[in-house]
This record gives sequence, C-alpha cells and structure tokens, in this order.
Amino acid sequence: QAAMADPNRDVAGQNYWTHVADIADAEDYCCPTASLTELGSNGKTLSHKVVMFSSKIGANGNLPSKSVQMIDYASPAPLWEPQGDLIQTGSFYKAVALPDGKVLVTSGKDGTRPLQNYEERNVLPVQMFDPATGTVTKLAKTTVSRGLHGNAILLPDATVMIMGDDRINLVPPGDRAYPAGDPDLGVANGQIFRPPYLFSGPDEEAVRPVIVSAPDEISYRGHFDVKVDGPASKIKSVSFIRTDFDTHSLESGEKYVKLSFSVKGRDADGVLRIDAPEVPAQALQGHYMLFVLDAAGVPSVAKHVRLKPDNQGPRVDVGTR
Repeated sequence: QAAMADPNRDVAGQNYWTHVADIADAEDYCCPTASLTELGSNGKTLSHKVVMFSSKIGANGNLPSKSVQMIDYASPAPLWEPQGDLIQTGSFYKAVALPDGKVLVTSGKDGTRPLQNYEERNVLPVQMFDPATGTVTKLAKTTVSRGLHGNAILLPDATVMIMGDDRINLVPPGDRAYPAGDPDLGVANGQIFRPPYLFSGPDEEAVRPVIVSAPDEISYRGHFDVKVDGPASKIKSVSFIRTDFDTHSLESGEKYVKLSFSVKGRDADGVLRIDAPEVPAQALQGHYMLFVLDAAGVPSVAKHVRLKPDNQGPRVDVGTR
C-alpha cells in the first residue's frame, strides 16, 4: 500500500524491501512450505506464519535435514525460529495446509542412506505439524514412495490426495540399465489420506458441520454471510484456503487464512457474519475453499468461493494494518 501511494512508485522495487531475518540453514529449490495467516476483526492481521520443512545442511549445503523453521511476519521483530524436528531427514517432502491450521507433511526422500532398505530410503509415515505448539506427530504410514514429481493437495472434502510417481527410487539401487532411475518405470497412482479430524474414534467417522449457503464471490473489506445447518454457535472457526499451483514441493500458491466472524441474528438461524480480508496482502485474489469447523475441529465440506480483484484505490491508514 505504501508503494502504491508513493508518486514515485515506478522506481526500482528494491527501494521498498527491508532485510528482516536470516534462516539458519540453506533451503533447497524443492523446499516444502506453508503459509498460515490469521485475521482478526477490523481487518487486523493477527499472525502471518511461514513454515519451512527440511532444509539443507553440511559444508556445501547438500545434505537434507529434519529441521522445521517458522517465522511470523506479523511479529514486531520477525525471526526464523526452530520448531520440533521431522521424524526423519529427507528431501522433497510435501506440505499441505489443512482447514484447522495444521500442516500435513508427507513423501520425503532420505538421500543420506541410499543403500539402505526401502523404508529407510523413503519416508513413508505421514506427519502432522502443529504451528501452535511447534510439534510434529507421526500418523499412518503409506506404502507408496513419492519422488520429486509426486504431489499432495487438499480436496474440498478436507481429505488430502497424495499422488504422482517416483521416477527414481522405485528403481533398485545399482540397476545396470537405469542406475539413475527412469520416469517410465515409476508407479503413477494416487492415494486419499483422511486426516484425524474426520474421526471421532478409532473406527468412527465424525459428524461434520454443514454449509447450507454461501456467496459464490466475495470482495475485500466489509463482510459476507454464511448459513450453516443448526445453531451458529456450534461453529468455532472459519477458514479458507486458496487453490493454486503446487509443484516440486513448493506450496507457495496454497495459502491458509483464518477469518474472523460473529453470529448474525438469532443463534438458531445458523447465520455467520464473516469479516472479509482487508487487503490483497492478507489474501490474494483467486479461488478458495471455504470451511467451517466445529468445537472439536471437525471441518465441513468446502464451499467454493472466488475472492474478486481489489479495484479500490490505496488507503491512507496503512499504519493500522
């Protein structure tokens, strides 16, 4: 906003950049990331956390690590801070922001042990990172290895599709014909992972909240209404997640945004009044999956909404954002 308000805004962009903080380790070009923003009332950004999973270490920065590092750009003095480690060193992890603000991590490759067995070379357990505590939890184990060109995306029913082929590690080490792997020999398939929030017990599916109606398009500033099935007070959080590009483990197009809301009218009417993002820096224009979550953190099936481009001019009260 400051740049747009500057009459000399056409000068080189570096005039508006300020060095903030250095990350501890080098980052791979296929470094999995997660962008997690929480908005309060009156358009205030409460937090904007960016998480980096599995950096590179060593004298030449060529060895994968188990590290998880996070920075909150809404902090008065943002710093990269170490979190709990992943369960295993690895490269090419996939990170998926979930409707409850946690991050699912899957499909790593442990290049530090290339001659070990299949499970040691491929990180098969799915992991969950909780940014509130900085901890990593081990979940169910997949049976399929994924490589650099594998992928993982959040689906509208709040499950995660893990897909793509492993063009390298499914070829046995030392293979005479294809020692470096062959894309034609990989196994191309997909698997659906159902996160823990979809279950109320070991073998019991949770009852999910339901979005009855929501707008197809929303605009910056102001608010919009969403009707849910049942009392509005049973909804404890609202979030939407941008659907965008996701390639080579770089999830910079997928953004989680937690929205501020209140109950509109009578609680029994089931209407939520949700505060829209104030500026594009909080949520880029584009297509989003809108979720409501109950007190147990169980998400609804998403409603597709489009956040329209911001056509309004710059605001002068930039210091309040």
